[in-house]
Amino acid sequence: MEKLSHIKDVHALLDEVLLRARQLIRADAGSIYLIENNVLNFSYIHNDTLFGASGVNRYLYASQTLPVDNHSLAGYVALTGKPLMVDDAYHLPAGMPFTFNDAFDHRSGYRTQSILATPLVTSNHKTVGVMQIINPQNDDGQSATFTPGDLLLLSYFANNAAAAIERALLTREIILRMIKMCELRDPKETGCMPTGSGLMPRRSTISGPSSKALPTTRSSGPKTC
Repeated sequence: MEKLSHIKDVHALLDEVLLRARQLIRADAGSIYLIENNVLNFSYIHNDTLFGASGVNRYLYASQTLPVDNHSLAGYVALTGKPLMVDDAYHLPAGMPFTFNDAFDHRSGYRTQSILATPLVTSNHKTVGVMQIINPQNDDGQSATFTPGDLLLLSYFANNAAAAIERALLTREIILRMIKMCELRDPKETGCMPTGSGLMPRRSTISGPSSKALPTTRSSGPKTC
């Protein structure tokens, strides 16, 4: 957990959080939604079956959003603030208000079986997102089911991860605001330029490679649960 607290970049942090969560309970896939402007933004996905475990294309960005309500699994968890364990996504327990969206499974050929979803809640009782872990595996790499112990372990991990995510989001917001302020300055005056960790002075006499554009989002049919 100490490593998470030192990661300031949001994208790198989400990747590490999802990887560690999956390793804790040996899961094949997972996703993270972040709450922004009162909606769930699909932010990260891992899927070793589809993307491979080598790290190539292990994660992807998407621009899909979900309302925070009880119509979707992730929305339900965000709304209630309670973790949820589903043994079979295609046969939900009777009385559940939400449904499982199987569109991603149909497009990709993947088969979602078990889902363990937990809210990402900070110590100030603020829900910053939802993490879903999908399809646990046994020691032989075969499909298994989640246990109550997995639920407790993931919930504990999620509480600690939420604090790190909130700090990273705040850092990103501060940097973006500072960049905006710099853009409003007279370009003839000394301004500032973004770096990996913050801002640095910009001088007109400095020459070098042009600044790189921020990475754009990539989508390959994200899962919606």
